[in-house]
Amino acid sequence: MALAAVEDLELRSVDITSAFTNGDLDEEIYMKQPEGFHIGSSSQVCRLRKSLYGLKQSACQWNKKLHSVLTELGFSCIESDRSVYIYSNGEVCIIVPIYIDDITLASKSPSAIDKYVQLLSQHLKCRDLGPTRFLLGVAVERDRSTSTLKLHQHQFILDLLEKYGMSGDFF
Repeated sequence: MALAAVEDLELRSVDITSAFTNGDLDEEIYMKQPEGFHIGSSSQVCRLRKSLYGLKQSACQWNKKLHSVLTELGFSCIESDRSVYIYSNGEVCIIVPIYIDDITLASKSPSAIDKYVQLLSQHLKCRDLGPTRFLLGVAVERDRSTSTLKLHQHQFILDLLEKYGMSGDFF
């Protein structure tokens, strides 16, 4: 965020839909048949072909899948933080920090961001959330004239005060 403020980078948020179901399984995993779905006897099991939420392997398999997609698109993972990827080609540089299924793209080039959001959506089902207004529950307010970003949780605090019956005490 500091780099985006100082360098006046565009920020775009993307959310991957059902991220953990994108992972490919490396081993054979079986599960009991889900309630209401029975083929054969109720003692028969199902072999999973894709990762599911709740599997111990899901997060790792999702990480492998996302890494594969990003490297195929020309991004490199930086050594100092394995959750940050960089694409650099001539004048275009895109920085991509990732938190599980929340992706932010930062670049001076809005057209490069558009291109890579579109390419990403060809590999994974995702929602383009547009310019970054919230990141991991934190509001992002930008003042480009002063090269600053303000991060806050104002609404979260108001909601907590309301929940505990204290909203009228302070505001």
